[in-house]
Amino acid sequence: MRPDKNKDQHIMVDDRIIARIVSAADVMGEDAVLEIGGGPGNLTKLLAKSAGQVYTIEKDQKYCELLKEKFAGAVNVKIIPGDALNVSLPYFDKIVSNPPYRILQEFFYRLVKEKRQNFRCCVITVPHGFTKLITSKPTNSEFGVLSALFYTFYSIEILSAVPKGAFDPEPRVLSNLIRIMPERGEKEPLRLILEYAFTHEKQKMKNVIMKLLWDHGEVFLKRKITKKEAREIVGSFDGNLKNALDKGVFQLSANEMSMLSKQLLKMQS
Repeated sequence: MRPDKNKDQHIMVDDRIIARIVSAADVMGEDAVLEIGGGPGNLTKLLAKSAGQVYTIEKDQKYCELLKEKFAGAVNVKIIPGDALNVSLPYFDKIVSNPPYRILQEFFYRLVKEKRQNFRCCVITVPHGFTKLITSKPTNSEFGVLSALFYTFYSIEILSAVPKGAFDPEPRVLSNLIRIMPERGEKEPLRLILEYAFTHEKQKMKNVIMKLLWDHGEVFLKRKITKKEAREIVGSFDGNLKNALDKGVFQLSANEMSMLSKQLLKMQS
């Protein structure tokens, strides 16, 4: 079978990088591993040797049949046909994958919307542009919703660049191998607001901010804050943020998220 780049199929064929992916995730016998996009099973094969359970999601029917045939005797490998954006996800504690690049943003949005963001470790290949976005800081102009999500929930380590020749066919973009870990430290004020916004996505941002001010006034302004004061604080925000404050977090544009984050940082300084 030949991969179809029009379907975003870029198969990892470099055995050294495949081994590095599994090693970086420290895959062990008690781990339940989620793989997004199994392709011909190059990574799946190595995962199956170490993990207690491997769940491989594959959208392409031909690759699905190939994977089922190849791993028919592997009791710890389950092939899940379908799109990783809408199939029912099994329990997993690690994500180890060379995923289709075009679904990355929506997949991580899905995990947060379904409250599945607390995995233990994720080691994946991603395009360089995605790496740049998820490592962006609140003071940067490109700090959008995706940047805010990763800033809130995860720490990111760039492990290495991945050459185009490691894939078949070669992608047009540069790639990185990264490790994503849950952010366990104490959350500072901006992270508190963003975490509540992401886990209560249907609430408007103005209501999210006011609630966090009521509940955690000591964190923001070193004292208790009344509901009236919270409303006045949000009402004093830059007029350009009026539309953003009436949206849920996933509805914000990149510019609105950037402006709002800077306003929140200014409020706590």
